[in-house]
Amino acid sequence: MSMLKSMYNLLYKCTNKAQNEPKNVFSDVEVEVEKDIAVDETGKCKVDVWTPKERAEKLPVLFYTHGGSFVSGGAYYSRGLSKWVAQMGYAVVTVDYELAPSAHLFEQLKQVASALNWVQQNAEKYGFDLSRVVAGGDSAGGYLSAMTTAFSRDKQLQKKFGVDFNIKFCAGWYNCALYDFNLMLEKGLTKKLVKILTPDVLGVKFKDSFAVEPKEFWSITDNINADFPPCCLIYSKKDSVCPGQTEAFMKRLDELGVHYESVFSTKYSDNHCYSLNWKSPASQEANALVKDFLVKIAHLGE
Repeated sequence: MSMLKSMYNLLYKCTNKAQNEPKNVFSDVEVEVEKDIAVDETGKCKVDVWTPKERAEKLPVLFYTHGGSFVSGGAYYSRGLSKWVAQMGYAVVTVDYELAPSAHLFEQLKQVASALNWVQQNAEKYGFDLSRVVAGGDSAGGYLSAMTTAFSRDKQLQKKFGVDFNIKFCAGWYNCALYDFNLMLEKGLTKKLVKILTPDVLGVKFKDSFAVEPKEFWSITDNINADFPPCCLIYSKKDSVCPGQTEAFMKRLDELGVHYESVFSTKYSDNHCYSLNWKSPASQEANALVKDFLVKIAHLGE
């Protein structure tokens, strides 16, 4: 295990309580959870499914992918978020994709697509409303989620990446996401991070990464169209991991005329994925926007 991956694992363990026991945001709505459901015969990708115990016949769905620079994290660390959203009346499907280097980026995207196909195949069993499926993710999970959202609006892009699914996300919620690897190369610290992670994430040395196909993986921002769904975006002006990413993504959404709602923090203490600490005023403001956004999506078509 690389030193960087070990550091990520330690970070998740140290922040586990803060992320997953935010009693100040939970309601008294009872929820149920089924864990570690394999999405296909390989068993490499699994999902957890959270639902309100007393539920409507058809539930809107949050399809959520966790962060961790593609090498760490897991659905285990999204328990607080999953319970919170399930208490809003959603079915929450959290994806446990295989981590790098066991699975490289393109395989992770294929696993996320397989999990989405599982959602379609099991819609009747769990009461999933396939017309109200929201993509969600933080950090690297935001990349996987936003790229999968782009796939959902572009069959040619699906073909290039070797994925195939039919669900079209009705909305996206991305938290301090990575949208463009090119921007990561513009700053010394983040460029070094990319160089360190490239062998694990892509399976090649950094100097060889520019020849990797399909080249569209480099930038989600450059590969979205006007059919991209409305988004809720959280970002930090002081983000030390994904600086400037959301700002560039919003500029592209503006050019395409795609609706989005956004909120950001301005303090170093409210840094990357700050909303997951739940307690700071900035995180509370961000999560209030998220809740309002998800409630509006839940009522689409009524």
